[in-house]
Amino acid sequence: MDAASPTRVLVVDDEPALLLSYSAILQKSGYIVTVAQSAAAARSALASACFDIMLCDLGLEMPMAGLEVVEWACREFPAMRSILMTGFLDDPVADRASAVGALALSKPIQVRALLELLHDLSARR
Repeated sequence: MDAASPTRVLVVDDEPALLLSYSAILQKSGYIVTVAQSAAAARSALASACFDIMLCDLGLEMPMAGLEVVEWACREFPAMRSILMTGFLDDPVADRASAVGALALSKPIQVRALLELLHDLSARR
């Protein structure tokens, strides 16, 4: 993918209001955004399109489902950067995310910090 092309972001969260918020904020900032509301929808989206970055909530349909999606995505799509988001960030979760090359962020996510992180990751693609 050409560095001048817009960054494609997959946002995975089972809370519709958060998906809408993340999508609106990221689109307004120039990102191409796709949303998924479950682990299965995330896997389907990843199998059918290329993404530069994935933001994924830890607790999807069941506890830790988001971490499993992130671990799978990091193995299958190593060029894509993955970010795990959770309101319950602890060392074991952060360590598992880090072990596969993903970043972990605590909720509530600060919009400015998220946009700076995405900008930095986009600049490195």
